[in-house]
Amino acid sequence: SNHQLNYYQAQAILDGRSPPTNEDDLNDVAETGNVRKDLEVVANFSRVMNAERTKFGAVELASAELRFETSSDGVPLAVLTKGEVPMMRVVAELMIAANAAVATRVFAHTP
Repeated sequence: SNHQLNYYQAQAILDGRSPPTNEDDLNDVAETGNVRKDLEVVANFSRVMNAERTKFGAVELASAELRFETSSDGVPLAVLTKGEVPMMRVVAELMIAANAAVATRVFAHTP
């Protein structure tokens, strides 16, 4: 797909819900179905990759992403946690796979 989606849009499509977007082509049922198939492929791939990493002893580190609500003069008013959706883990797993692939190539070409 050539769409730029945020985590919440991608998760909505993967879940079979209408994505919160103004993009005309994602309002098309057929195009949204195509994007959903693509998302299913990467979600399944990330599950397989995660299972492989876990089998070989990978450690899962998790922490909440914090946001700070401030007044107009910068004084903190509240600490908010960003709501996590499963698509965030999919993207994280794909980034780990990309980093591992780059590391393997660099190592192979390092004397």
